[in-house]
Amino acid sequence: MYFKMMKLCLLMLVANMSISQKFKEEDPNVSCGHRLYFSNVNWYTAYKICEEEKKTLALPESDIFTFKSTLEHLIKDRLDAGFTNYRMSKKPNVEVWIGAFLHTSTNESMNSLCKPLNIDLVPDKSQKRDDILCIYFDLSTTKFQAERCDNNNKSFFCYNFKNGKFMYWPHPPMYFPDKPLSKWCPDLQERIETRKKNLTIHKKETNKYQRTLISAPDDRPTSKYMGVTGALVISLVAGIIVCIDLMNFCKIFKPVRVKVE
Repeated sequence: MYFKMMKLCLLMLVANMSISQKFKEEDPNVSCGHRLYFSNVNWYTAYKICEEEKKTLALPESDIFTFKSTLEHLIKDRLDAGFTNYRMSKKPNVEVWIGAFLHTSTNESMNSLCKPLNIDLVPDKSQKRDDILCIYFDLSTTKFQAERCDNNNKSFFCYNFKNGKFMYWPHPPMYFPDKPLSKWCPDLQERIETRKKNLTIHKKETNKYQRTLISAPDDRPTSKYMGVTGALVISLVAGIIVCIDLMNFCKIFKPVRVKVE
């Protein structure tokens, strides 16, 4: 009985080691240059792990459709390499962090390099919306979605220009940002605060309201002289009206000469 238990434990150990080794050493298409970490981490942890390995958390491209197709292909390719029965089984619900986030106050999406993105996101009404939501790709729906950045339930892709591997990392170290992600892009945040300030309605003591707006300067010659031309035209019309009134006034009060015979 003891021998059978030892044999069973040994077989389980060998199986676990072979699976782990398969995950760590299976090479994908080297030209892709991506590494999938099949772990449950928050967005910032994914970003820091990629950074420490001198890689980049998968960045969306300007062509979002192409990026989505490429991402879907890479995930399926890595699943095929890690799980031999993937094609015969039901498609798993794999969610992968990407290097992008959403400012909910302005509904602006951008990547981790602070470059704006034009990306269609599935609205999430099931939870309270934070000021910053991180974006992930859902393989089951093949759509991009936004979720709270501190949720520890996503895998992630690191970009590597030299090679790529499928990594199984069940217990990665957790990282937390030393400042809010809303301050990730200082220039953008300053622009948002300026916009909020200038579009605020201020109440004056006279119970009237004043709205201040920012407009771009217009350097065209026509715009420069338009005000001067308008002022001259108004002055000319006003001068003519005043002259006519003066002439009528003079006629009214002009002394009448009476001829005495």
